[in-house]
Amino acid sequence: MRTILNANWIMKDGNNAYLCAVPCSLYKVLLDNNAIPDPYYRENEYISTDLCRNDVTFSREFDASSEVLSADMQYLIFHGIDTLSEVYLNGEKIAETDNMHRIWELDVTGRLREHNTLEVRIRSPINYIEAENEKRPVWGVGECMKGYPHLRKAHCMFGWDWGPNLPDMGIWRDVELCAYNADRIKSVYCEVRNELPSDIAELFISAESTTENAEAIYTITDPNGAVIFNGKYPESGNIIIENPHLWWVRGLGGQPLYTVTVELRDKGGNVLDSCTKRIGLRTLVISKDKDEWGEEFCFKCNGVKVFAMGANYIPEDQIVTRMTKEKTVRLLEDCVEANFNFIRVWGGGIYPADWFYDKCDELGLIV
Repeated sequence: MRTILNANWIMKDGNNAYLCAVPCSLYKVLLDNNAIPDPYYRENEYISTDLCRNDVTFSREFDASSEVLSADMQYLIFHGIDTLSEVYLNGEKIAETDNMHRIWELDVTGRLREHNTLEVRIRSPINYIEAENEKRPVWGVGECMKGYPHLRKAHCMFGWDWGPNLPDMGIWRDVELCAYNADRIKSVYCEVRNELPSDIAELFISAESTTENAEAIYTITDPNGAVIFNGKYPESGNIIIENPHLWWVRGLGGQPLYTVTVELRDKGGNVLDSCTKRIGLRTLVISKDKDEWGEEFCFKCNGVKVFAMGANYIPEDQIVTRMTKEKTVRLLEDCVEANFNFIRVWGGGIYPADWFYDKCDELGLIV
């Protein structure tokens, strides 16, 4: 059971309170309420940066159903908190966060009530990096605020040669209340183990669950919709796919995608949890063949060397809570129109969501 808790939040900034919805952040909420001028306009950056010297709080109330309250396991899952925070459930501190780039999965089993209050108190990133840098100075890019490498947060928020100093604070990805009985899937990993092209593909799948009490059933569907495997994982360690449809970087061929589904079932055959992935069957390696200068650095897709054409992907907006899937998809489609075959996810930004990589697979872009 999953309940999205994105609506009906309240942001408190000093004595002011604003209604908002996740994704929400200090700058986004203030801009939505016309409380500050556009920080991208002229020199408004310089009156916007110091807003993040003050702490900010996001809170909401929610009800938990009888089905959730009676479940074996209950979790609050924050898919993105930016960045330094304390999380409170019904007045009890249940977590401290210090990393924007990860999911925070909080076990609240036995702590939920029928009616609940949830509060995320976010501390100033500016005050933190300045204090840490006083104790241990670190090197950084000159355009950025000093001390920014001390924090696991999108570094471009602290300024860059292409952007202003806007070190935002907020809840930048979904919040969920999840309840499970007996067992659930934690992760699924897929990898082609043999070198392609070949007349077979040896597909390795690893599924991790919370216990070993349930049985995992694997289903693989080919790009034409035909089920080519269904059942328990083979003892051989790999699932053999005959005459595989190969995924190619754009310009060298098509991008057929297989669907892998893992279901956890109890002894009665009831599905407890499931996870679905879309994958391309391919071999991507780096060629370091010797040349007249020493050695090359060249990607090879299924044995074919690729001439790389692409650019950095940076956040479309430094106020990342204003980014949307629709805008990012349009950007990737524009990259294809510009004849890209590569996208490099720039290290000073964010880790894109899973759908970003799925879209790149569809478009034939190597990431």
